[in-house]
Amino acid sequence: MEKKGKWMKWMKRPDRTGGMLVCLVVLFSAAFLIGSARTPGIHGTSATDSSVFRYIARGIAGGKLIYRDMFDHKGPLLYLINFIGYKIHADFGIWLLEYANMAATLGISYLAVKKLLQNRVLSMTVVLLSYRLLLSYYEGGNLVEEYSMCFLAVALYYFTCYFVDGTVKTKQVAVCGVCFVCVCMLRPNGIGAWVVFVLAVLVDLCRQKKWEELRRDILAFVLGCVLCLLPFLLYFTVTGIWKDFWECYIVFNGRYTAAGSKRAIIAEMCNLFGTGYIPGILVAAFALLFMRTRDAIPVKWLLPVCLGNVLLNFVLCCMSGRGYGHYGMTVLPSLCLLCAAMARVLLEFCREHAVEKTVGTLLVFGLSVAFLSDMQWLPQLAHNIGGYVQKIGQAGEKEVVKVITENSAPGEEILVWGVDSHLYVEADRLAACRLFYQAPLAEIDPKFWRETVREINEGAPRLLVVNKNYAHCLQWEEVSWEYEPIWNSDAYDLYKRKD
Repeated sequence: MEKKGKWMKWMKRPDRTGGMLVCLVVLFSAAFLIGSARTPGIHGTSATDSSVFRYIARGIAGGKLIYRDMFDHKGPLLYLINFIGYKIHADFGIWLLEYANMAATLGISYLAVKKLLQNRVLSMTVVLLSYRLLLSYYEGGNLVEEYSMCFLAVALYYFTCYFVDGTVKTKQVAVCGVCFVCVCMLRPNGIGAWVVFVLAVLVDLCRQKKWEELRRDILAFVLGCVLCLLPFLLYFTVTGIWKDFWECYIVFNGRYTAAGSKRAIIAEMCNLFGTGYIPGILVAAFALLFMRTRDAIPVKWLLPVCLGNVLLNFVLCCMSGRGYGHYGMTVLPSLCLLCAAMARVLLEFCREHAVEKTVGTLLVFGLSVAFLSDMQWLPQLAHNIGGYVQKIGQAGEKEVVKVITENSAPGEEILVWGVDSHLYVEADRLAACRLFYQAPLAEIDPKFWRETVREINEGAPRLLVVNKNYAHCLQWEEVSWEYEPIWNSDAYDLYKRKD
């Protein structure tokens, strides 16, 4: 008994648990970020989407404008993040921002969970259980959903403060507005938290007839949105890219989503979220809705609101009819809060029935068993670490990059035909065409192939680097400039413009 008392006293020391939290953030962030090809120590080939964003950062540094000079359909905040990372360090600066973003996400989610549970060890366990899915969803990193998580975590923390404390500060409401715009300026499929929680807060304020507080919160939220949105609007106005932004971010994304189907949305939801422990969590959450506690009404509402938020996020993630794994990252902050709300209901129920002393231990044990029982995370983690060790000191696509640099000057523009945007960055070259990559875009509309050929005729790139998987889409008879083959491999054909 004496040893148990000493152990419990050690666990409750603020300095000890604070150190445990720091270790959690540092180690768990590194556990999946080490799976990135841009991790310090290796110079691997970044994934398709990440390569596009890295090139746009390089293009901005070279004086090009987003949307007008470089076509892509993500939000402008993503390119700003990549540009800042590129300026920090061309090779691993973006990775450093990823690490800071992930550490902040985990830390803020911990604060939200601790606000609900008032138990450091249990809160850490809940965060671990929820975010370990990042080992599956990370997919090489530097993805739009990854950066959304931090803004989602901040907003969910302040929403939690409202439901627990019954009120929230004006500046916190304004921060929620800022986070809302930031997510919209990344990709709007992460806005489910605001749809559900803002509606719940409005209903609660109306129920209590707190009209003055309602008016204050609406004004603060709108002010936060305006202050965050204003720099983007000024940038679009000064550079004159309003039309380009509209066509790329609004019109094209509308067509991208319309290309999917309702059946595909359901199928991809089942594919992304129908495995692992997520179905069990959802079933348990529905069951706990019927468990009565003496919590105040706002806290009682938290579990159904969190459940509705998670379910809406599942739909929004797959609204395009495509189920890429990284889409699931936007669900994790909400899933973490849902697990915390479930634990809160259990704690309150057991406290009211005089079993409070044992329930904390049982919950930690149960959550730990759930965390360990799905053993998929162990091989995933081992694969990440093993891959990092094998790739230390290795560079991706060295041979083709060498040929590009030997046959073009730094100021000369080239074109990569296909999906290999990383070649621009590795060779430190800019694209001669606005459509610097074509393949995923042409799946929505084949006209992008023809537009690129037209841009080749107008821009006359010094080199054409053709991915052989898409070589059949290049109509040479429509190219007005003469090119001669200078090099080929199993993956690429390189052509040089005849002078």
